[in-house]
Amino acid sequence: HGILNAGLSMFAKVCLRAGLYVYATAEYPSLIRGGHNNLDVRVSDKEIHSQNRHTDMIIALNKESIDKHASKVSENGAIIYDDEKESVNKDDLRDDIKLYPVPLLKIANEVGHAIMRNTVAIGASMALLNFDLSVLNEVITENFKRKGDEIVNSNIKAAKSGYDYIKENFDDDFGHHITGSGSHGKMFLSGHDAVAAGAIKAGCKFYSAYPMTPASSLLTSMAKNESKYDIVVKQTEDEIAAINM
Repeated sequence: HGILNAGLSMFAKVCLRAGLYVYATAEYPSLIRGGHNNLDVRVSDKEIHSQNRHTDMIIALNKESIDKHASKVSENGAIIYDDEKESVNKDDLRDDIKLYPVPLLKIANEVGHAIMRNTVAIGASMALLNFDLSVLNEVITENFKRKGDEIVNSNIKAAKSGYDYIKENFDDDFGHHITGSGSHGKMFLSGHDAVAAGAIKAGCKFYSAYPMTPASSLLTSMAKNESKYDIVVKQTEDEIAAINM
């Protein structure tokens, strides 16, 4: 959940707010017993409609992320990782890949709490991309305002710390920069929100479903609009019951 929140709610929203186009794809593996998952975010100054096969930057919260995805890194691409938690042998990677070791967990603990290492990492990525932190601060404020000013300010500080660490410890030689061009009025919708909006607009008045990833979020989206649009939404005990209803 932390990865999705950092990628979708922060990085992607920052890019969208700055007038860029964003396409995000979350992996939905079976993780009942734990395991690896990832989120890909593609950003462009032109309209995009799909993911692509290469990655210009990886934020790796563990060594497994590097092992699984380093082969997708584009020429002169970057990997941000926590060098105090993970040992990375550069000889195992292509020579052109740029490594940016950042003590994510240490910085997060210094500014507030370990859970904010995602925010530290997003701040570091903004520094590599030479992106203005002000838009990120706006998104952080929106994301965490219901948790109070202390949490908002701690996350803003965490992002700034990650940003400053990159600027102070590495040369400004990463070739991928992004520049905002002002708002284009586009919305950032998840797939389930788009399906729900289409169904409601088309006149859907009854929805029955059994929650199962990734369809659970569609049930949630329909349920939260139940009263507003006079829809009957039923969560059933299994899929057969949903069909029968």
